[in-house]
Parts: sequence; C-alpha cells; structure tokens
Amino acid sequence: MIPRQGHLLIDENETTIGYVTSGGYSPVLKVSIGLGYLINKIKTNKIFVIIRKKKISIKTVKLPFVKIQN
Repeated sequence: MIPRQGHLLIDENETTIGYVTSGGYSPVLKVSIGLGYLINKIKTNKIFVIIRKKKISIKTVKLPFVKIQN
C-alpha cells in the first residue's frame, strides 16, 4: 500500500501525530515511500499510517532515502 497526501500518521495509542505530504512507489528501492510532517516531538518508536481504514506500520528514516556513492 502506498501512502498518499493527506493520510494520517498515528502512534500506538491511535493519537494523530502528523500527516503524509507526498508518497509513491520507489523503483530504485522497490518499496513504497512517503514524506510527512509530525506535529510534535514524538516519544514513541512506533508510527503508523492509516490507508483505507487499515493501520500500517512504517519505518522512519532520515533524508536522503538513498545514499549516493562517489
């Protein structure tokens, strides 16, 4: 499932903590990726995105998604 603009980001208590700003499929990484904003400092390790009423666990990473090798 691909995260899309406007999808909610929630924590393990199902509290809204942010939203997706953009998303799509990465042919380089061969996975769905997205960018989003978190409303406050998050003190949780588990973040989920709601897609079609389903709670999907996500992995957070710092930008850039792909390291460029020289």
